[in-house]
Amino acid sequence: MFKKMVLATLLTVTSLASQAEFNLPGSGVIRFPTGTETPLNFGFSFTQSQFGYAFTAGKQEMDVSQLPEKYSIWLGLNKDNLVYVQEFAPAYFTEFEWFLDENSIVLEKKVLSPKRSVGDYVLTINNISYFFKGKQGSIDLYFNDQGIKEIETTGFVKDIGMSE
Repeated sequence: MFKKMVLATLLTVTSLASQAEFNLPGSGVIRFPTGTETPLNFGFSFTQSQFGYAFTAGKQEMDVSQLPEKYSIWLGLNKDNLVYVQEFAPAYFTEFEWFLDENSIVLEKKVLSPKRSVGDYVLTINNISYFFKGKQGSIDLYFNDQGIKEIETTGFVKDIGMSE
């Protein structure tokens, strides 16, 4: 009887763990100041591995004991107000479009009147616009068992509808 309970418990844990797996391919484009465009391929996955679980962000994979709560993408502006995102490109760029599962994350250069953003950038996440408060900010992706639970920002201010 005890062996059957242990086996049933192991099967339950295994089935719960397999429900926690996800694969979220990310695609899009990066635009450089020269006008050149390059593909953006950056997604996330959480799968079982021989050591427990593997969490993948872009091309980087790491063994983990549980699903990470969040992953932050840091955006920095240089003195010329060009953007740097370590995970996306080895050089500064001007804009990106990133489609991740059912989410759309777009950073575009847009001069607004009156001016609301450092560097004249608008970050749009699922049709909600944000502006840089300073020279850096982050896009914070929170995960649950199915994938992305929510997306928040740090270092940005939400548009209150006064644009253009």
